[in-house]
Amino acid sequence: MALPFRIDKCVLFTDPKRYEFSFERACTVLDGPVGTGKSSLLELIKHGLGGTGVLTPVVKNEVRRVELDLRVAGNRIRLSRGVGIGADEVSVLDVVSQEPIGVFPVRPRVNRQPIGEELLELLGFPTVRIPRSRTRATAASVPLTFNDLYSYLYVEQKEIDRSVVFHREQFREPKRRALFELMFKLSSQRQLEYETQLGVLNDSIRAGIGEAKSIAEFLQTAQVPPRVELERRKVDAEGARDRAVQQLSGIRSNVRAETSVHGDLRESLRVLETQLLSAQRSVASAEVECDRREELLAQLQVDLQREDKAAVASLRLSPLEFVVCPRCLQDIDSDRADHGHCTLCLQSVDSVALYDQERDLALEQISEQIDEQTQMLKLSRSNLTDSMRDLRDLESQVELLRNELGRLTSDAVSPRFDEIELLSAARAHAQAHVADASRMLQFWSNLDAVQTRTGALERERQDIEALLDGERSSLRAQTDVIQDLSDQFRTLVEEIGIPWASDAWIDERTFLPIVNGNKFEDLAVAGGTLTAVTVAYHLTLLGYSVAQSDCLLPGLLVLDTPKKNLGVNPDDRAMADKIYRHIRSLCDFHGDRIQFIIADNDVPSAPDWYGKIHFDYDTPLLNHVAHPGEEAVASGEVPLIGARSDG
Repeated sequence: MALPFRIDKCVLFTDPKRYEFSFERACTVLDGPVGTGKSSLLELIKHGLGGTGVLTPVVKNEVRRVELDLRVAGNRIRLSRGVGIGADEVSVLDVVSQEPIGVFPVRPRVNRQPIGEELLELLGFPTVRIPRSRTRATAASVPLTFNDLYSYLYVEQKEIDRSVVFHREQFREPKRRALFELMFKLSSQRQLEYETQLGVLNDSIRAGIGEAKSIAEFLQTAQVPPRVELERRKVDAEGARDRAVQQLSGIRSNVRAETSVHGDLRESLRVLETQLLSAQRSVASAEVECDRREELLAQLQVDLQREDKAAVASLRLSPLEFVVCPRCLQDIDSDRADHGHCTLCLQSVDSVALYDQERDLALEQISEQIDEQTQMLKLSRSNLTDSMRDLRDLESQVELLRNELGRLTSDAVSPRFDEIELLSAARAHAQAHVADASRMLQFWSNLDAVQTRTGALERERQDIEALLDGERSSLRAQTDVIQDLSDQFRTLVEEIGIPWASDAWIDERTFLPIVNGNKFEDLAVAGGTLTAVTVAYHLTLLGYSVAQSDCLLPGLLVLDTPKKNLGVNPDDRAMADKIYRHIRSLCDFHGDRIQFIIADNDVPSAPDWYGKIHFDYDTPLLNHVAHPGEEAVASGEVPLIGARSDG
C-alpha cells in the first residue's frame, strides 16, 4: 500500500482576508479559465511543503503566509511558511494536541534538521545519500530529499509534456532513478549506502593509484637507485660515521687524561670567575647609587635657589609702602586696611612675619639636607672607586689564568689537531651520505605506504562489492515489479486510447516509459499526446503502489493539467474523458487511501465523484485583487505559470 500522505487543507493569509481551500474528497479539481490562479495555488502548496514554488508577482505581493493541514502516516500536522519574510523556515504544529512540533529550516543548517527530513521521517521514508553518478560512482554524493520525492507526486504544467519526473535534468536524473528503486523495492537503503561507500572508496583508490604512479615516475626520472642499493649505502655510511665518532672520542679521552693534572688550576679559575661576576655586580650597584645621590643633590640645590630667591624678594619689597597698585596703577587708599594690616593684600602684619620665619626654617633644613647628601655622595663615589679597583684586579687575574690554561691545553691538543680535523671531516661526510640515502629511501617508503594503503582500500572495496552483490541478490525477486508495471502501463495506454501507440512498456534500466520502442524525448508527436503518456505513467505508478503492501510511493498525485495541449476534436475529448474515468475508478476502489488534486480548465460536467474549486475572472484565486480579465491574459499582461498556458 502506498505511504499515507494527504493534503486536507490549504490556507492563504493576506492583509485584507484569509482564503481557505479544502481537499476533502479523494479527488479535487481546480476548475477555471487560463490565468485565474489554479497553478498558483498548486505552487503555493509546493511552497508550503518547503519546496521552491513558482510564485507570480501578485502572489508575492499579496500572500503573507501559507498553511497546510496534512495527514502523514497517522499524524495530523500543520505546516506554516511565510512568503517573502519568514520563507526560510517552516513551523510545524500537531493539529490534534495543538502543541508545536518545531521550527525547521527550508535548507539544511548546522545542527538543525530541515523540513524535508522531518517529512521523510514522518513518512517512514529512508533518508539516504546516493553517488552523484551511479554508473561511475565517486565520493561526490547527494541526499535524497522530500523535494525529490515530491517530483513524483506533483506533475508540473511546464514539465507534463516535456519530461518524466525531470529526467532530462542531469543533476536530478540519479535521484529520480534511486527514488524509483527505493519506492518499488528494487533497491534498499542499505544498497544505496553501499553504493555511496563504494564511490568514496573508488575515489580514494584512484587517488592512491595516481599518487603511486607519480612517485614511481619521479623515482625513474630522478634516477633514484634501487632500495637495496640505498640501504647498503646507508649501512656503509653509518659504519664510517660510527668509526670516526669512536676515534674522535678516543682522542678526547687522551686529551682529557693529559689535561686532568690542571684540575686545581681550573678550579682556581672557576672561583676567580665567580668573584669577577660578583665584582661586576658591585660596580654596577655603586654606579646606580652615585647617580641616584647626584640627582637628589641637584634637586635640593634647585629647591634652595627657589627659597633663597623668595627670601631676597621679600627682603627687598618689605620696606616699600605701596601707594599705587603695581598691576592696574590705581591709587591705594591708606585707610583701606585696618591698623596692623598690609594696605595692598590686606593680610595681618603678624602673619607676614610668621611666613618669613617658616621660610627661614625651610632654608635651614634644605641646607642641612644638601650637606648630608654631599657627604653621602662622597662616600658612594669612594665605594665606586674601590669596587672598580677590585674589578680590574680580578679581570687581570682571570686573564692571566685563562692564558696559562690555554697554553697548557694547546700543548696537549696541537699535536693531534690534524688528526681531529680529518676525523671530523670524515664524520660529517659519512653523516651527509646517511642523510642522502635516508632521504631517497623515504621516497621508496612513501611508495610502499601508498601501495599498502591502496591495497587495503582495494580489499575494503571488494568486501563492499560482495555486500552490495548480496543485497542486490536478495532484491532480485522484485524484478518482476517492472514487468507488472509495464503490463499495467500498456493496458492503461490502450485504455486511454493514445491513437498511434501500438505497444508500451517501462524500461527496466531507466524506469522511464517506452512507447512503440521510442524513448519519451524521441516521440515525434504533439504535446498533448506527450501529456497523455506522462499522465498514464504517473497513474500507473500510483495505481500499482496503492494496491501493494510494501511500496513507498505516497498515495498523492497532483496534476497540472492532464489535458494540456489536447485538442477539442472528438478523439482528444474522448482520450481526456478516459483519463478522468480511470482516475475515478482509482478513487472509487481505494477511497481515502488515494488523493488527486487536479488543475484543469475543461473538466467532466458531472462533479458527483470529485470536489470542485472554481475560479474565474470575477473570482480568481485572490479575489480581493481585481483581475484585468481574459484580454489581459491573452495579451501577456498577466504572468502565467507554465510553458504555453496557465491554469
